[in-house]
Amino acid sequence: MLVRNAGDDWLLITQGDHARLAADLAAAVAKPPALPGGIVWADVVDAIRHHDDGWFERDARPVWDSDRRRVRNFDEYSLPEATAIWRDSVRRVHALATQPAEWFDRRIDRRLYEWVWCALSAASSPLTWEELAARYIEQVGPPVPEAGLREVVDAMCAAGIALREDFRLALNPWHRPRASLAALWVSSHFDVLAELAEARHADDFVQVAAARVFRADHRRWYEAAETACSGLVSPEEFAELAEIGFRAVQLFDRLSLELCRQTSPFRLEVAVPGWPRLVLRIEGESFGLAPAVLSPLPTTFEVGALRIPKSAEDSAESWDAAVHASGRQLQCWTVIPS
Repeated sequence: MLVRNAGDDWLLITQGDHARLAADLAAAVAKPPALPGGIVWADVVDAIRHHDDGWFERDARPVWDSDRRRVRNFDEYSLPEATAIWRDSVRRVHALATQPAEWFDRRIDRRLYEWVWCALSAASSPLTWEELAARYIEQVGPPVPEAGLREVVDAMCAAGIALREDFRLALNPWHRPRASLAALWVSSHFDVLAELAEARHADDFVQVAAARVFRADHRRWYEAAETACSGLVSPEEFAELAEIGFRAVQLFDRLSLELCRQTSPFRLEVAVPGWPRLVLRIEGESFGLAPAVLSPLPTTFEVGALRIPKSAEDSAESWDAAVHASGRQLQCWTVIPS
């Protein structure tokens, strides 16, 4: 839970809502980085959208902090608690990338899906991508809608839509590596937080131990992704894939976080390797980024929030009652043209 001081109220934004805002910002990038292999920018955006899914249960029942007289902010948990949530986020991202039914419904062109379904059902043996494209030209005619076809095939492979395993691997050898990379991008993001926390709590054995256990897990996730991608890309291309996805999670997590927790007027320089140094400014219910990395559309972004009066600070019980009485509202920002 992200807890923001809003005058006479507290504004509560779940980590899931913050992550969805981060993904919406990433999806609006005008010229996203080119990725090697069979990975596309939409895969990175999906990982960003789910990078905080481990907070779901905690946000549903936030912890009351009797000293602060409010629920606990996301960065006020001990490292053993936080790393357990981070670890769960990584596992959930991997699972969703392996079988993402919600992405399937959102991403594909239904007419192309129906054609691919019929083509694969009629095939007596696994089809390669080239054979599928040739069959499209034969039955429908040129040009081949390559991007659309690849999205359909990728979504079908990932969601396991009535495809035999040999069909999946023939059409999309990135079916398994994509899930490992998504987990790696998210674990890399949290690994940086664990490293910083380990240095900050150097004299606290329990905190340091939790950070080191998570960092060891991260190394195993890195090795798993590296193994999954071997034979598909060179070691240099794998390193590039790992870096681009990780830095994207870092950047858009930070931009979303600042939008959610800062009040106007606000200005901040954000520097993330692989991206231009950005200046974020918030003015009232508008924000701008310079240089302009977002496309002209959409012109607005939003995040769900609960507004809780500070008069509910008496106890955990009164806070819970206020939360249940509060209606979810949208915090919206209009993009300032550059």
